[in-house]
Parts: sequence; C-alpha cells; structure tokens
Amino acid sequence: ARAPFDTQGPRLGEGVVGGTGAKILGSVSIGDRALIGANAVVVSDVPEGHSAAGAPAQSWPSGKRGQIPMTSVSR
Repeated sequence: ARAPFDTQGPRLGEGVVGGTGAKILGSVSIGDRALIGANAVVVSDVPEGHSAAGAPAQSWPSGKRGQIPMTSVSR
C-alpha cells in the first residue's frame, strides 16, 4: 500500500522574504519575518525571526553577529 500524499504544503508566516531560486519542499512552516537565502533548499521548519540558507537549509536567529543587514545590500 502506498503512503498518502502530503497535501498540506508549506505554511508561510507574515513578512517572510525569500531569495531568488529558493525552494521550500514539503509541509514545512516558515515563521513570521524569516529570511530565506537565494537558492536555499528548505526541508525543515524555520522558526519566527530566523534566517536560513544552504542546501539543505540551516537556520539561525536573525541579527547574529556576521549577518549582512538587508539595508546594506545594494539593489
């Protein structure tokens, strides 16, 4: 017997920002004000106010030392 398909899909909070090419796979939750890096592959939950990057994506609290502030990125 086949396992049922997951029809829930990802859940995105308020103010989530996703970089170009980011992929959010499965029924994961992305918390409010989370930042997802370009080309990230998100396969697990990202808590509120966290940043995530990589493949598979790893998350850390936003505002940690060493993070590039969004205001300093040229557009």
